[in-house]
Amino acid sequence: MKTSEIHIDILKIYSNYNHAHHSFIEKWQQMILFTPRWWLAFILSTLPWILWWKLHNPKYTGDLIRAGFFMAIITLTFDSVGLQFGLWIYPYIMFPFITGYSMGSYFITSYDPT
Repeated sequence: MKTSEIHIDILKIYSNYNHAHHSFIEKWQQMILFTPRWWLAFILSTLPWILWWKLHNPKYTGDLIRAGFFMAIITLTFDSVGLQFGLWIYPYIMFPFITGYSMGSYFITSYDPT
């Protein structure tokens, strides 16, 4: 295969990917964005942070943030591995343009072994 053919194939693949992404965003905006379930996911994602900020002991802020980031890295790593192996899915995502963000979905989705 020549370099120009490879370049054309890559452009076709990118065009297909771009079209699929835009179609997904359109459907997400029509079917998910600002629905009651989306608002529930948003509240379940932000309320714990607000409560933590109001109720935590300021003396331990640095330690709590470091421990929280460490746990977030571990959970996001395990979550990514589980998603890649198809152990679970998130059919209802809060923000499709942020691939790792599905915090509200942790509370709303269910396990699908298929």
